[in-house]
Amino acid sequence: MRKYVLDTSVFLNQIHPDGVLFTIQEVVDEIRNSASKNYFSNLVQIGLSVDSPTPDSISDVKKMAEYTGDIGKLSETDIKLIALAKTKSATIVSSDFAIQNVSLALELKWISPDRKGIKSLLLWKWRCEACFYIFEKPLKECKICGSSLRAVRK
Repeated sequence: MRKYVLDTSVFLNQIHPDGVLFTIQEVVDEIRNSASKNYFSNLVQIGLSVDSPTPDSISDVKKMAEYTGDIGKLSETDIKLIALAKTKSATIVSSDFAIQNVSLALELKWISPDRKGIKSLLLWKWRCEACFYIFEKPLKECKICGSSLRAVRK
C-alpha cells in the first residue's frame, strides 16, 4: 500500500489519496476551521498518523532547498513535511509549488490535491529590484543598494 504525507492543503480541500497516511504536528496546529478539523478527525479514525521526520532528513531537505533556491519560500513546517516524506519514503500531497519543487529535486514523488502543480524542476536566484544585482541566496535586502530582492529563474 502506498504511503502519503499530507500538507494542510489536503485538510482545506478535503481530498486525500487512499493509502497509509501521515502528517506532522505543525500541520495539525495550522488546521483552524471546523470543517477541516472534522476532516482531520475522520482521517485519524481511519489511521492517519502524526509523526516526525529524522534530523538527517531535515538537514537533507534544507540543503536541497538552498540548492534550488526555495529555502526562503519554505516554512519550517514545509521543511518538516518534505523531510517526513523522505523519512517514510512516501509521496507528499501538497499544492505548494516550493514543496513540490524541492520534493522533485530530492526525487520524492508528489501529488497535488487540487491537480495543479509544477511541470519541471525550477532553480532560483534573486535579483535586486533597483540595481538588478544577482544573488545566489535569498537575503532580506540587497547588499549593494538596500532595495528588496525578487526571485527569478536561473
